[in-house]
Amino acid sequence: MKNERAVTLITLVVTVVILIILTFTITVNMDQYGNQRKKSDFEVDLQKLKEQVSQYYAANNKLPIINPYTNISTIKGFTNINDNDKYYVIDLNQLKNVTLNYGADYSIIRKKNVTEEITNLFDVYIINEQSHTIYYPKGVMYNGEYHYTSNDVYNNIKVEGYVNKPKLAEGMTPVKFTLPTATSAGTVNETTENDQNWYQYGTTYETRRWANAKTADGSMWVWIPRYAYKITYYTDSTKTVKSQTKTQYGSVDIVFLIGTTDKYYDENGATKTAKRVKSKDEVADTMADYYVHPVFTNESSIGYANGGWDEELTGIWVAKFEAGYVGKVNQPNTAIDSKYNYTIIEGNTGSQTNANYYYGTKTASTKMKYPTFQANRASYNNISVGDAFTLCRALTNSGNPYNLSSKVDSHLMKNSEWGAVIYLSYSKYGIEGKEIYINNITANNTNTIYAITGYGATNTNTASVTNTNLDGLLAGTEQGNWQSIQGQKASTTGNITGIYDMNGGLWESVAGIIDNVNTNLATYAKSLIDDTKTTITTSQQTITIEKSTKYVTVYPHDTSQDGNTSSNDDMLSQNNFKNNKNIFGDAIRETTINKAGTNESDWGKSAWNNNYSYFPTYSKFVFYRGGRWADTAFAGGFTFNRGDGISDHSNGFRAVVVP
Repeated sequence: MKNERAVTLITLVVTVVILIILTFTITVNMDQYGNQRKKSDFEVDLQKLKEQVSQYYAANNKLPIINPYTNISTIKGFTNINDNDKYYVIDLNQLKNVTLNYGADYSIIRKKNVTEEITNLFDVYIINEQSHTIYYPKGVMYNGEYHYTSNDVYNNIKVEGYVNKPKLAEGMTPVKFTLPTATSAGTVNETTENDQNWYQYGTTYETRRWANAKTADGSMWVWIPRYAYKITYYTDSTKTVKSQTKTQYGSVDIVFLIGTTDKYYDENGATKTAKRVKSKDEVADTMADYYVHPVFTNESSIGYANGGWDEELTGIWVAKFEAGYVGKVNQPNTAIDSKYNYTIIEGNTGSQTNANYYYGTKTASTKMKYPTFQANRASYNNISVGDAFTLCRALTNSGNPYNLSSKVDSHLMKNSEWGAVIYLSYSKYGIEGKEIYINNITANNTNTIYAITGYGATNTNTASVTNTNLDGLLAGTEQGNWQSIQGQKASTTGNITGIYDMNGGLWESVAGIIDNVNTNLATYAKSLIDDTKTTITTSQQTITIEKSTKYVTVYPHDTSQDGNTSSNDDMLSQNNFKNNKNIFGDAIRETTINKAGTNESDWGKSAWNNNYSYFPTYSKFVFYRGGRWADTAFAGGFTFNRGDGISDHSNGFRAVVVP
């Protein structure tokens, strides 16, 4: 009897334990099912709203919204970095037959005045005015934490390499690409800004897909997102031993910044803050810390000392190709006149005049024609730096062929913007320390067509190739065109999503000058010095440039050499270069060793990658970048040269657009 009672008791205990385990298992499974159901319902809601809102916006060019929503404390830390500070309740009545699982407070809000701010209701869907990201302030719990928006936003908040979403200018359409193969060319396809495959700033050939857009004329533009950078120098070209001082060998490390802040996410997802220059005389120690690139910063309070802007920017659009002519030779009617005449009609000594043979001979009444920024175009040459500056500022004028709005800013590329592109290209998000392949194609010189946009050589830097098949070049059917395996190596990414013609093509005039007393400044660079509020004394025509602007950077120089025409230009370049002690971000001071006082014959090869490095002088007061088709090993992204701004068959330009 005792044994039977013991067996019965053991059986009972085991049974109870089994029942407890089963009950716990069922409870856990029900909780998991419940959480999974909540997650599914939430995602269904968000997908419905995303589709309906997108369709509504496309049809009406406005959002379906009612009341402002200011109580966003619960979603702080989970918002899209492209949000502005304006959130609104989504007006479900303006959408088509939308039934939701959450959002019951909408019926309460609907009864309120549409101007009334909502502060105490959370069970509702809201949307950000700028990014169009949809949020649910009440949140849904799953995976052990609350979620307030879609996974594509939530999960990307702390992803390394996350960049500011491109801010399209009015008149721009996003485009994406298929990469070329050995048997097929790459292709360009229109898309929408909501396409998750539009862009990716990754670190491999396949993921280095910089964001591209096009304007109505076919010109293409590439987004350079806000970032901070740090430079490491090395003792030699192998880049194995770090140097504590500036050398001719270096690398650039990039961190993308959040919105218009100076914050970035490190590899662990922690938020950190980059440094920035806060005074005109401050020197950025980019060897020691990450510094916000000045292109993206508001430098109005420090006189635009480093080529900054008049507000904080999330990014800029840079022309994908250097400026090109529209149409074919001697068919000017296919291009559109700007309202500006050429200001300088002059000729060079020698066989080449500065008449523009592509559109016909220039006269004092000849209107400058709008350029195009496309591949397979004859590069726009024979234009002075002053006229290029004027033309780039006119890209948003009424009647422009790009359909760009007057709300958009366009201008001639500055040294700082050139540097922003080259540093990004030289980082792991570009071709990581390699040289961009040169565009070494030159065409039929009898028409003064010396370069064709978007072509690439068979090697990094190789001798120029004359190709007289102009029709084939302009059709993009010749070897090395930009959509081919070979040609894409001439871009900043090593694939067709990057920026072209930054090594070779034409020398590109940029909006950078030195402030001296050369009267030719008022001739060939008049619009630049007008922008800097230059004063000229009529008795001697002495030029006094007051300061840099957001469109023109005025560089310091050795003022004791002003008026010096007898000394060697190389010596003057070295003296002027030594005075440029503060300006950073433009790929000049930071990427060029100071050869002053040493072998002058090496002065022209002292930039990274053995590139040309000639700082402006008294008689040659303007900066040019990149080199030309025939400059072989000395051309490149870090190349800079001096010139007088005159229109010439070797000189071209490029534009930048700021939304």
